[in-house]
Formats: sequence, C-alpha cells, structure tokens
Amino acid sequence: MLVFLHGKGEDQDSNLDDAMFAALARLGSRAPDVVFPYGGADSYWHDRAGGAWGSFVVNEVIAQALSRLHADPKRVAIGGISMGGFGALDIARVHPGRFCAVGAHSAALWVSGGESAPGAFDDAQDFARHDVIAAARAGDPYRGAAVWIDVGTDDPSAPPTPHSPRRCGPTVTLSSSTCGPGHTTRAIGRATGTATSSSTLPPLPTATRADQESGSARMPPRRCGASGGRAMHGECDEVL
Repeated sequence: MLVFLHGKGEDQDSNLDDAMFAALARLGSRAPDVVFPYGGADSYWHDRAGGAWGSFVVNEVIAQALSRLHADPKRVAIGGISMGGFGALDIARVHPGRFCAVGAHSAALWVSGGESAPGAFDDAQDFARHDVIAAARAGDPYRGAAVWIDVGTDDPSAPPTPHSPRRCGPTVTLSSSTCGPGHTTRAIGRATGTATSSSTLPPLPTATRADQESGSARMPPRRCGASGGRAMHGECDEVL
C-alpha cells in the first residue's frame, strides 16, 4: 500500500491524473493500493500548533486504510510531492521502521528555518523538530528503508549548484523496491477529516482486477455521484 501526500495548495484529488493512472496501469498486478489523504492547504504534514497532521496520517489514515483494503501492514510505503514530499520524509523519520520505502518528488526541503517557505513551520523550534536534512546528516533516520528523492533543475527548493545525490539506502523505483512485489490496485481513495480530531474514513469499495490488469482505467477519472474520493471500479469511478 502506498500513502501519497499532496503538495501545498492541493487536495486529495490533485494527483488523480493521467500520469498516475497510466503508471498504475503499467504496473498491472504489481501496482499497490494507493491512499490519498487530505492534509490541508499548507500543513506541511507534521505535528504543529495548527494540528497533529503527521500523527493523523499514521494513526488514522494508515490504520483505517489497512483495515478497509486488507493490505499487508509490513509493506506500507509513503511518498508525496513538494509539501507532501517533505511530509513523507518527516513522517518516516519520526516513525522509523514503519515504512518499507519512502519517496519524495520535488520535496520542499530547506537547510535552515530562515530559508523555508512562509507558513511551513510555526517557528524556529518547530523547524528544528522536523529538520529532515539535519537528521540525515546525523545518520540514517530510515533504518535502511528504500529512499527515493528527486528534484527538477528549476525547482525553487533545489540547491543553487547541481550536485550528485547521496544514497540513504537502496534506491526504490516504480517497478521494484524493498517492499517486494505488489498486488492489484483495488482502490484509489481519500481519507477525510482533520488532524486535530478523530475522523471517519469513508468506505473504500473494491475495484475490479480487470481495470488495472488490462490497463483500462479511465483517464481522467469520471465521477459517479456526489463530490468525494474515488475508487477505480468498472465503467466509472465510484464516489467514496
């Protein structure tokens, strides 16, 4: 199962696009279940004054998704884009051994609190508690889990001088990782609620195997009812 965290200003539906559906379709029976939680406009996915967002992901989203999807708790990966990339690295750092792989696409990372985006952290102390770069410099905070980090040359969070990345464990790719072989994607859904109070996840219906194994998932997804999360299923996308 993959927990995918969205970027700043996005929501649980932002990454339900052609690229995501095509990548899952290419993996066929090896594709993971993917859960898209909602993390607010600018929470940066960590426990802070405005909400316990990191704890929300681990204690509520993952716990309920595992129960609904019957996924293997030993094969849970976490990843995200931009703000979500930072969140994935930070949550996995705070919970070492919880995830078999960590991925960060164009992660929002800074070497000091003064360089961080406005609102990313409450204050200098909040930054220090969630300084993933300092944690990596001190050792391997992920205890050997596969870690993937990429960044574009025009990304505002990229370092000014190109440099060769350092590996913090075995590289993970879409087709192979230390999580082992995957299984058919049954649902693409979302977790709703807030980070400050207990929330109830909507049910995650089971999608047909043919959707992924035949690569016939609709792109972009079509809604079949009221606004909400989606599960790829049959001729249209069930609203969760």
